[in-house]
Amino acid sequence: MIICFVIMLNNKNKFLALSIFLSFLLFISIPIKIAFANLEVTEIMYSFTGSDTLNSKSREWIEIYNPTPNSIGVSAWSVCDNTSCETLPNVSISPNSFLILSGAEESELRSVWSIPPEIIFVSASGGTIGNGLNNGGDALSLHNLSLIVDQMSYGTNTSGLNPSIPTISTGHSYERDPKGKDTDTASDFVDRNPPTPGS
Repeated sequence: MIICFVIMLNNKNKFLALSIFLSFLLFISIPIKIAFANLEVTEIMYSFTGSDTLNSKSREWIEIYNPTPNSIGVSAWSVCDNTSCETLPNVSISPNSFLILSGAEESELRSVWSIPPEIIFVSASGGTIGNGLNNGGDALSLHNLSLIVDQMSYGTNTSGLNPSIPTISTGHSYERDPKGKDTDTASDFVDRNPPTPGS
């Protein structure tokens, strides 16, 4: 590839050769960008009516959505709050489907929310997402290896979005509306009551 490019530069039409080479670089870069920028965080629930914990585990949860036509494996992915990260297990999210990550056990959370049975559920190790989502403000980011694929922040934290998403009432969630909307601004999210995990 490099050799061919050098030979072409030795010809008279150097501009054409350079254009072809740059077009090729652009072509191979586009799929890489799209492949990484697919999954997105679509709903966040961090503050419950009553206790935020159940059996010493946090009931907070987030919803991750796959808007693509292909299943996506998440074994190399992680979810981070402002201080620490949770590595996702070796599972795949089906097209136009969801993964729910929570500090609580699956049976406990399903007893509270009407989560469709086909939705993948992951219980966070240690009983919290990251270090636990702060009710007054925190950041949340989705990583594929070291690449940040999606990020947001709310309340007093402006590291993911500035301005951040305003705080919401206890028992409500933030939801991306519509799903797939991603302008990297707080307006991507709405106050959802009641929350709708997995749908």
